[in-house]
Amino acid sequence: LFVSGIAWASLSTYGWRVLAILTAIPVTLTSIFSVIYLPESPRWLLLKGRKEEAEKIVIAAAAVNGVTMAPFSLVQDEKLHNERPHSDPAADMSMHSTDSETDVMTRNSVSAASDKAAEMSYWDLLRVKEIRRVSLPLWAVWGLFGFTYYGIILFVGRLYTTSSDDNSASKTCSFDYSSIFINASSEMAGVTVSALVIDRLGRVRTQTYFYLAAAVAVAIMGMGLPDDAILVVSIIGRMSVMAASNATWVSTPELYSTEARTMGHAVCVACSKLGAFTSPFVVISSLNEFALGIILGIMNVLAALAAFRLPETAGTDLKKRSSFENAASAFLLMPGTTSSFDQATSSQSN
Repeated sequence: LFVSGIAWASLSTYGWRVLAILTAIPVTLTSIFSVIYLPESPRWLLLKGRKEEAEKIVIAAAAVNGVTMAPFSLVQDEKLHNERPHSDPAADMSMHSTDSETDVMTRNSVSAASDKAAEMSYWDLLRVKEIRRVSLPLWAVWGLFGFTYYGIILFVGRLYTTSSDDNSASKTCSFDYSSIFINASSEMAGVTVSALVIDRLGRVRTQTYFYLAAAVAVAIMGMGLPDDAILVVSIIGRMSVMAASNATWVSTPELYSTEARTMGHAVCVACSKLGAFTSPFVVISSLNEFALGIILGIMNVLAALAAFRLPETAGTDLKKRSSFENAASAFLLMPGTTSSFDQATSSQSN
């Protein structure tokens, strides 16, 4: 949205160099402020043995929410550590309160397994059967949405190309930036819709429905419709893929335990970048628009099918999911259900 708006306002007057500088400013500022102000995960810090940093972040988070913390200390649960084999790369971190009269926000003791036991590798995401069952479809969703999200953006640019003379010495190309800007604005609607329905429909159904909606819309985009019709359909397609991919972003960290979350999410993002890297070779090619619409539509359908195979995490207790054994139970869910997880964690707590 920002890039297309700046291009619409400045490209014809100031050229691409000014456009590149202006679009780099938000990313640069965000990176600087993130390094300075974005807090680290307290659970991750505990797993790494950085106890004091974790305590400061817990206190700061409580203060933001208007809660005054009772005196507390974050300690390692040696009993938990001794009962778990050191060779287990997915050892868990559990939470215990030493004061039964305090609530969740004023727990006096939080326990963590040792740093050595908590380390995970890329191989563990495939080696451990329960994690593999969620990783494979999840990686497929990320790879496919990387391809389709950027594919739709590139497809819109192709449809709104007003002139192209790449074979001449001048190498000129121009676009209908006003229409591209309006199309990009639909992403705000996609974010809003996703936020409104993700807890009601659940993560799985939100992804499934909107990836399918994007599939239908992008297939219609390639059918040679009038400009006004293409604008409407492309808005629906881009809004839908944005809503679906937002749900994917939300569900991914919920599907992995604390010990596996960073590694698992990193692989997911890498899959999306591979999909995004591949997309231009298909969309900016000699294929006609009808073929591109069908290809992007099929990719969105595959993303919907892969998302449907994921466990549902809406309404589940993520504190229970931090235990590797409980997470393993959650990975055995039937697609789109939560009952198996709830039963497993309930039986363990009893």
